[in-house]
Amino acid sequence: MGKHPARGRAYSGVVSERTPRIEIEYCTQCRWLLRAAWLAQELLTTFPRDLGEVALVPGIGGVFEVRLDDEVLWTRKPDGFPDLPQLKRLVRDLVAPGRDLGHSDRAASASAAPAAPDASAVPAAPDASAVPAAPDASAVPAAPDASAVPAAPAAPAAPAAPVAPVAPAVAVAPAAPAAPAAPAAPAAPTDPAAPPGKS
Repeated sequence: MGKHPARGRAYSGVVSERTPRIEIEYCTQCRWLLRAAWLAQELLTTFPRDLGEVALVPGIGGVFEVRLDDEVLWTRKPDGFPDLPQLKRLVRDLVAPGRDLGHSDRAASASAAPAAPDASAVPAAPDASAVPAAPDASAVPAAPDASAVPAAPAAPAAPAAPVAPVAPAVAVAPAAPAAPAAPAAPAAPTDPAAPPGKS
């Protein structure tokens, strides 16, 4: 065994594959590297001693897939992007089955408990888009083939009645006359012997 030149650690010189290995394949065209790196960080933080390796694998064509030792755990195509607590539970079930995930497990058990009656038993409110709109009185009915026959122009609107000027709601009092200006103070006497500009 030699020493790693930069770190001073012993290494075998042979790269061995560590297991379990998670691969996160992401689309470089879609710029999903940050999403994949964040997911890798979350998995490494949650399973620091249980995972041998988390690898980021560049791909194309909108791929975002999470694999554990060649078994696909999640793929974006049918499922959308992974929900982190759900993905952590999937990884946990395979690499550390007895481990508690804290808030991720509590959120899953709370959502699994039947807190409310089944929504399918309650009739849904009618969809507003399914209700036909009231006919517009100004609309001209279209001919059977609207693309072949131009629609008739709408009747011109009646001219608006002239608008009378509106008087102000508050009466405005005329401005009070200005007070006469106070006489200016006399200038200080100057010394005739002093040079001009100095007093």
